[in-house]
Amino acid sequence: MEITKNLCYGVKENTPKELLYVKRIILRSYDDETRNKEFMKLLDDFKVYQYNYDEAKDSDYFMWIYVDDNGKEHWNQVDLCCYQVSMQSVYKMWDLYNLCKTFDMNIKAEVQLDDIRNMIFKVEHELLKESD
Repeated sequence: MEITKNLCYGVKENTPKELLYVKRIILRSYDDETRNKEFMKLLDDFKVYQYNYDEAKDSDYFMWIYVDDNGKEHWNQVDLCCYQVSMQSVYKMWDLYNLCKTFDMNIKAEVQLDDIRNMIFKVEHELLKESD
């Protein structure tokens, strides 16, 4: 798997690497979308489940794929992220990233890194909303 790392929008280049976490992983296989499907099936073998994939009853990640106006799914790009805003989601995304590094598949993966302080701000904001 060919992995590239990019910073999310608004994250400064000089952000200490210790403050970065994996926010999204985007799998791209434009010439053969079956590779992305194979990757998703492999995740099932590791007991990693996606919210909207193969009717999983439990979920670790949320998966986005393009669906055209006719309802046809296009698997050439798969976007994986956690939909919770919590430390648990940070660990889940690092686990997924480590799995990606071990797979020998002809897929390009973009790992988007965000600043953990952005997540802390969101959590604090949600807590303040709940207390009102």
